[in-house]
Amino acid sequence: MKTFILIAAIAFSFVACDKPDKEAKVVVPECITAKVDAFKLSPPCPDGAGVYEYTFQNKTYYAFKDGDCCCDFGIQIVSETCEDVCYLDGITGNQDCLGENFKKNAVLVQTIWEE
Repeated sequence: MKTFILIAAIAFSFVACDKPDKEAKVVVPECITAKVDAFKLSPPCPDGAGVYEYTFQNKTYYAFKDGDCCCDFGIQIVSETCEDVCYLDGITGNQDCLGENFKKNAVLVQTIWEE
């Protein structure tokens, strides 16, 4: 009987192992979380607004998209320390950030929030 319990315990431990969660989200810095919370309270547009995490030039950046209700709204790019880095789109249609086309070279890591 003891052997059966031991074998059952070992077999159960293999079945019960935690598997990595492929959907687990990356931890967001506290200053970004506070900025997101404030942005959610009054996004510039009710449709298409969102906050996204990107990797760009081997660093993490956050994009605060104003939404789609106006032609001159854009996307504010912010560093992990909440410093403004650049502003994309808008009335000028700017695509460059830190000397490089952001939209062509940034890799989306996760969606933080979207309307």
